[in-house]
Amino acid sequence: MLWQMLLSRRPVISVRDGFPPDLLSEFFDGPGIVKRITDSPAFEKITDFFADNPAARRSLMSPNAQALIYCLVRILKPKDVIEIGIYQCGTSEAICRALAANGSGVLRAVEPFHATKARKIVLRWPDSMQRCIEIYDETSMQFFMRLEARGIKPSIVLVDGDHSFEFAQFDISTSARFLLPSGFILVDNVAQPGPFLATKDFLAANPAWTVESRDLPPVLKGYDRNRPTVINTDFAVLRAPSGFPVDGRPRCFGSIPWRHRTVSRVALSFAAPTSENAVLSVQLILRGFGTDLREIVFETETVLSSGESHVTIDSDNFGFADAFSSYSLETVLRWSGQRQLLLGEAPVPAA
Repeated sequence: MLWQMLLSRRPVISVRDGFPPDLLSEFFDGPGIVKRITDSPAFEKITDFFADNPAARRSLMSPNAQALIYCLVRILKPKDVIEIGIYQCGTSEAICRALAANGSGVLRAVEPFHATKARKIVLRWPDSMQRCIEIYDETSMQFFMRLEARGIKPSIVLVDGDHSFEFAQFDISTSARFLLPSGFILVDNVAQPGPFLATKDFLAANPAWTVESRDLPPVLKGYDRNRPTVINTDFAVLRAPSGFPVDGRPRCFGSIPWRHRTVSRVALSFAAPTSENAVLSVQLILRGFGTDLREIVFETETVLSSGESHVTIDSDNFGFADAFSSYSLETVLRWSGQRQLLLGEAPVPAA
């Protein structure tokens, strides 16, 4: 009898059946997608669905915010979505409902404090939604350090972790590094100074990125409820460019695992043909790990002519004479042109 009494006192986590109304055929990806979503009569019906969902009582986000994320996931049909900070899975449920409706995709939920409780909540979801989430009992730094090894390639990232400037800055900039071209970063709680200032600094350093719906205001206050770019949310919705921009500031594409002690070349493909004659500077940084650590650098410059769509840089089998237990390779590019050079994909090295 005691276990029955205890069971009766457990909080009941109920989940609404079904899905929000179908999106209209006019919902397609393209410029101004967020405004087109929120201006549509269908969006109000989708918002009503989430307002009437039991998860709304344990979510820190408004029904409008959940509806917007739901719509973006339905339209973009991402392979991976990342949510940094999931609390009691209210918004996670909205994302997984969209992934289940899509029939594919996984929510990578990062939660270092409430992962055990979150897993218990997820167990009460329908099987079709449970299959769409993987919870990581890690900090965002631990998670991102393993992202490439796990093969995760996000199209949408929700940044809702620690709201101090330094943590928000890390989460935004690191998400941007791994985000697929034309992907979205939704920064929550921009009314607060930490996420807002981190977002403003990121946009200043990355002018190829755009803000959906309306621009963020100037930095005049620490706390301001009028800052969010989407009504009835606390979001700044950032959209990545359609490629990987390279300009006069050296761009590092991150250290990748490498299986060889040499590098013969690196191939670059451009999202759009070059628009001017300018110099492309290339560095390949090869590191060997074993009983000791060694690091060598290959450097070269090449002049690209207007109209080029790809280039292959020959590195003359640059590498180590001796073998190491493991290797990593880092590519750094710098472009001297007046306009940014836009890569269609990250550099592709070859042994």
